[in-house]
Amino acid sequence: MMSSPINISSEEFSVRKGKGYVDVATSSSVSATSVRSGSTTASGGGNRTGGGSVSSSSHLADRSVQSKGNVVPINAIEEGAGLNLPVRPGYDWVDFPVKQYFTQYRSGETVGSFAESVNVLEEDIEDNVISFRACKENENVCHGQEGMKEDFFYVYACLFKDLHIRLPFDAFIAGVLTELNVAPTQLHPNSWAALQAFRILCKGLAITPTPALFLHHFSTRPTKRVGWLSLISNSWSSLFGLFSSSYKNFKGKFFKVMIKDEGRKYFFNGDKAKFPLYWTCRPTKFTSWPRSVMSPEEVSALNTLNRLPRKLPTRKLLKAYKSPRLREELYDIMTSMNPNSKAYFKQMFQKFVPPSAEKAEESPVVVITEAIPIQQVLAASSGLSPRDGKKRKEDKSSRRHHEHGKKLSSPKRVSGETSAPLGGGIFGVELRLGNKLSFDLNGAEKEFYKGLSFGEAVEAIMELNARAALLCRTLCLDGEKVHSELADSRHELGEALKANSILNAQVKEAVSAHAACAETKTLLSSEIDSLKVEEKRLKDEVLRLQRSVDDHTLGRQRDKEERDELVKELEDAQRFVFEQHQLGFQKALNQAKFFYDIPLNEGNFDVGKDFYKGKLIPIAEIVDDDATQLVQPVKVEGATYK
Repeated sequence: MMSSPINISSEEFSVRKGKGYVDVATSSSVSATSVRSGSTTASGGGNRTGGGSVSSSSHLADRSVQSKGNVVPINAIEEGAGLNLPVRPGYDWVDFPVKQYFTQYRSGETVGSFAESVNVLEEDIEDNVISFRACKENENVCHGQEGMKEDFFYVYACLFKDLHIRLPFDAFIAGVLTELNVAPTQLHPNSWAALQAFRILCKGLAITPTPALFLHHFSTRPTKRVGWLSLISNSWSSLFGLFSSSYKNFKGKFFKVMIKDEGRKYFFNGDKAKFPLYWTCRPTKFTSWPRSVMSPEEVSALNTLNRLPRKLPTRKLLKAYKSPRLREELYDIMTSMNPNSKAYFKQMFQKFVPPSAEKAEESPVVVITEAIPIQQVLAASSGLSPRDGKKRKEDKSSRRHHEHGKKLSSPKRVSGETSAPLGGGIFGVELRLGNKLSFDLNGAEKEFYKGLSFGEAVEAIMELNARAALLCRTLCLDGEKVHSELADSRHELGEALKANSILNAQVKEAVSAHAACAETKTLLSSEIDSLKVEEKRLKDEVLRLQRSVDDHTLGRQRDKEERDELVKELEDAQRFVFEQHQLGFQKALNQAKFFYDIPLNEGNFDVGKDFYKGKLIPIAEIVDDDATQLVQPVKVEGATYK
């Protein structure tokens, strides 16, 4: 990265849609440049200063964007052809919908434009600890390192834009991701919103956020096919409401955060990452972080959190991020949800003073904001009106019995005294309880109260009254909490009843569907029986045809044998006829020689010739039309023919 940034116009971005980008270290032929445009110094005119000019056709390497005060390099060297890339194998354990989404950030320009519009780094973090890299068209957020040498992790753009998450993650966020065993993109944005809202709430209350405090209010239910993990608010401790009832348009907007050597200290403890960088196949399943394993400080902080209103508005809390009036805004949010607890919330914010306060008290002091006047105390104890200055005379008889330590009996009802209801209520002047009380004290107890003066008694009454007022205040706050929890319970009960009615309707539909299935099953069983009968008939027909074929084959075999036998007999007959013919011809020759003394060895006799039209010619020269005419034998005088 060059130390002196330069301005680069929008024409100098090398746009390669659908292609990935690598770091500048992979290509020595491309120079490194930087851009500071978060404030917004990048202009359409393309003014260049320092570092030389950059050709509009060259690829920008390791481009830096000043994201409102922070410089974030944008890797923009072309990694190779990014079109029609094959699907990466080996992620069968990931739920199918996750693998359906590919990123819209496939070029350095799109990633850089986004980084210019949001805050990315924490204010106290130096530059060049991370860089952003666009993704290829076949990359999913669930993919691992895939053979890359650099360490990185995927992030959704909504974490920075909507939820004000900053890099690097603090120990609290890293700890939660580690406890859940999930990568940053594996946690659903609604859960990220609750995570950020908890950080903001703890900051306003001067409480140190820990994974134990946060996860105490949530549960997880990971599925066999791993998808986005959602934190489920426990029914008895719904601290935050949903940021969005249906978080949309985030699944296709992600890119890679490359960890540079200068930034490894923020993301690694030695060689071990502070949180899972890539998706894991086994996210943690738990119900709630138990109070029993928390530290005393965490238990104290949890008691404070449990007295806050339930389902705090997450969106309002996130809007208070970086607000100079954070504590005032939190106070307004809480009092708007529970107006009856304004005094408690005021006391709470007075008690929890941020460490940065100039005069923070080492030990918080509980202040009673509503003091009870001494006149009201005495009036309540005597049954008189606070404005009545008269004193009721003590019953001498009661005092006498009290001094002697005798047990007093309940005074009898005076004749004519009625049991009509008191008009003034519990604090009315008609109600007199002083002469209706009795004490049975022993000697030691009487000695304890014997030397007590009037002033000491009044002071003791004031102290006891103050403590009683404090306890009553505590009970009132607990009552408000119980009332709030009761209201939440009623709301949850209403939601449960609605859900129950929906489930009942679904059960009815399921019963109807089951009945329809049973009827269909009966029809199918009947059809199956009919098909079995038809199958048996067809099998019998096949057997019959098979027997017929076998019989036919056997008949053909017999016919063939008979034909072969007849052919053999015909051949034997032909051979016999030929032999007889030869024998007869030889006999004729022998008789011709005997009767006519014709020599047979002079070649006059030729079986290949015949008489045709009075001539002895070869058989081959006889015309075909006449070939069928029988050659009449020459009758020799004196010869005998049989």
